[in-house]
Amino acid sequence: AGLISRAERWCTSRRWWRRLRGVRLLGLLGRGDDVVPRLLHDANPDVRAEAAAWAAGSRSPAVVERLLELLEDPETLCRFAVKDSLLRLGEPVVDPLARRLPILEGVALREALTIAAALAEPRLRDPALALLGHRDPAVRALASDVVGRIGGVAAAERVAELLSDPDPAPRAAAARALGHLGHWRTAAQLTPLLRDPAWDVRRAAGVALRGLGAPGTLLLRRALADADPFAADMARQLLELPPAVTSEELG
Repeated sequence: AGLISRAERWCTSRRWWRRLRGVRLLGLLGRGDDVVPRLLHDANPDVRAEAAAWAAGSRSPAVVERLLELLEDPETLCRFAVKDSLLRLGEPVVDPLARRLPILEGVALREALTIAAALAEPRLRDPALALLGHRDPAVRALASDVVGRIGGVAAAERVAELLSDPDPAPRAAAARALGHLGHWRTAAQLTPLLRDPAWDVRRAAGVALRGLGAPGTLLLRRALADADPFAADMARQLLELPPAVTSEELG
C-alpha cells in the first residue's frame, strides 16, 4: 500500500520525470485508476505516452474515449502508444471508434482507420464505406483497406468504384481490397489496371487477380499477350511465382 501511495503522489508532482516514474510504477502494480487517466492529457509527451501504455490494462469506457481523443496528438510517440493500447484493448474500442470515424479529420482519421483495419470488426464496415468518397485520397485508400478486411458482397461493389479513382493510392488499395474479398466478379474490372501508369496499382491488380483463383489466372495468362509491355510483364512476374506463395505474403 505504501508503494502505491508513493507512486500516486509522484503522478501529481510538478516534475514531469516524477510523474513518468509514477505512471510506470502503477502500471507494473496494476493500479492507478484514480490518478493516471488525467495524465493522458499531460503537458509532457513522454508522460502522455506512458499513460497511454498504462491504459492498455484498463477497460474503462472513459479511458477508451480519452485514448481516441489522443489520436490527434501532435507527437508521433504518443500516437504510437495510443494505437498500440487501442489494438490491445480490442473489443471495447469497436463501438466508440465506429462513432468517431464520421467526425474525425486529418491525421486522427488516418490513424483511426489503421486501427479499424487491424480490428476488422463488422460494426466498422458502414463507417468505412461512408469514407470511400472522402476528399482525401489517403483516407479513401485506408477506408478501402478496412472494407476489404471486413468483407461483404455489397462492400465489394462499392470498393470496385475506386478502381477508377483519379489518385493511384485509392486505386491500388481498392485492388488489394478486392483481392482480400475474393469477389471473382470484379476480375474483369481489375484486368485493365495491369496497364495502369503506377507500378503499385499494376502490382496490386495482378496480386488480386492471382488471388481470385482460376478466373484471375486465366486473365493473367491472356495479359501475357497484351500490347502494353507493362501489363504483360506484371502478368509474367505473378504467373511465375510458386503456387505456395499466398496473396497475403505478397501484400
